[in-house]
Amino acid sequence: MQWHRGQLTWRVVRSTRLSIGPSLRHCARLPHASDQPIDPTVEVPTPTREQMRRHFVQSMVPMYAFGFMDNTVMIHAGNVIDLTLGVTFGLSTMAAAACGQICSDVAGVSFGGVIEAAARRLGLPSAGFTPEQQTTAAVKRVGVFGGVVGVFCGCTTGLVNLFFIDPNQKEFKLAAAGENGGEEFSVSISNDDQDGVTVIIIDGPATRGLIASVTAAICTADFELHNIFADKSSMGENKRRHLQVTKDGGQVDDSDLERLATIVMDACKSIDKARALLLANQALGKENEELRQKVERLQAKAELHRITVTKKVKPVE
Repeated sequence: MQWHRGQLTWRVVRSTRLSIGPSLRHCARLPHASDQPIDPTVEVPTPTREQMRRHFVQSMVPMYAFGFMDNTVMIHAGNVIDLTLGVTFGLSTMAAAACGQICSDVAGVSFGGVIEAAARRLGLPSAGFTPEQQTTAAVKRVGVFGGVVGVFCGCTTGLVNLFFIDPNQKEFKLAAAGENGGEEFSVSISNDDQDGVTVIIIDGPATRGLIASVTAAICTADFELHNIFADKSSMGENKRRHLQVTKDGGQVDDSDLERLATIVMDACKSIDKARALLLANQALGKENEELRQKVERLQAKAELHRITVTKKVKPVE
């Protein structure tokens, strides 16, 4: 066998690259000097079935873990974003899913090395390929196929996380600061608390005008408000209010719960406006009462002017 200087250099570079070990870069590698075609005069031994099996397992296991983590992070992050930022800022479900995918990709980049290290610690048997065998098309295809199978199985297994999210109970719990200086309220809405109605629970300090603001907002949005139950508490103390709402005689559809939650939360945040309207209404009522009394007095005077009384004058003796 002839050892040319260029060939020796090629072998050293290839050996250095192999020292990195198996990684997630099996499926997508940057161009490398070792990807040059090997010397056609060198006979490359055909990898055995056992070597191919080991190579497949080594390529699949890290990608399986990556796929499972990717779907897990995306599902839970997307769900949290949908129920919080999605409701607050009016994001669609697809937008929340896209934000969850961003979180998933960031987690993949951050913990990719951890996954590789954990896969190496599993003690998977090495395929034992020679540097020449690593460059063969069959070995590359098996590595890519192992990565694809690993990602597919990992992502499919990650769908198990959907069982931890109840699709029949779309519940939103939001915290908002009122525009009137820091009064905090939390809103919970659910279709599972009671049959036939949608239950809205508002927790927060006892404040004048809150129920008026929420009631006006619900009725304006074409929902029906049936009952209101509230705990007894002094002004400023924490208070829980239960509201029973329907739509067209039945529970509010799950697709409308997000909109209803947003309406209620906006009403809680705009309590100052409702309070101002309430005070203005009270002032108008007082003015109307004063005007009514004035009108009554004027009417009484007018009646007196219409009456003419003539008394008989007695002769003076």
